[in-house]
Amino acid sequence: MGKYEDLIERLRDVDEDLAEEFEAFKGSSLRQKAERTEALEKESADLKLRITELEEAPKREKAFKEYGVDLEGLKPAEKEKLAELKIEGELTAEKIGEIVQKYDLPMLEANEDSGEEDSDEPPAAKIAEVASRGGQRSSSPVITPKQAAEWSTEKWMRFEEAHPREAEAVSRGEKVVGISFT
Repeated sequence: MGKYEDLIERLRDVDEDLAEEFEAFKGSSLRQKAERTEALEKESADLKLRITELEEAPKREKAFKEYGVDLEGLKPAEKEKLAELKIEGELTAEKIGEIVQKYDLPMLEANEDSGEEDSDEPPAAKIAEVASRGGQRSSSPVITPKQAAEWSTEKWMRFEEAHPREAEAVSRGEKVVGISFT
């Protein structure tokens, strides 16, 4: 029991009529307002948090797009997970990379990303590549030996320095999956 109820019980032992009069104040509007204050403060804090999340959403989306994540290719569960993620501090490329790897998010193909057309690959070859994947986009970034051969020497050296094992695999003619390199 609360302190108010305890006092009424003690008063009831002394004077029943006086206790009844005090009990009438139990439902007063001031007491009801005081009881609602805590609920309203919690609701206010929740709304402030939601406003902050809504203000940050476009910035987060832009950062993921710039990194190369295929936001249009995300499944509903992936979209929901990204929206719910609590990211402390600034959203850096390293943090995005960790999130992409952790949740295996789909990445844009290199040519889609740059907006350039691959002029030496005929349209039929592109259709065949999509068909070989079952009509699905790659869920992880892929670097093929053909793509790497088209890179400048400087870009290849940066890749080789940043990812030596993957560079060796590409040199052997293997595809490398899971690394986005621009």
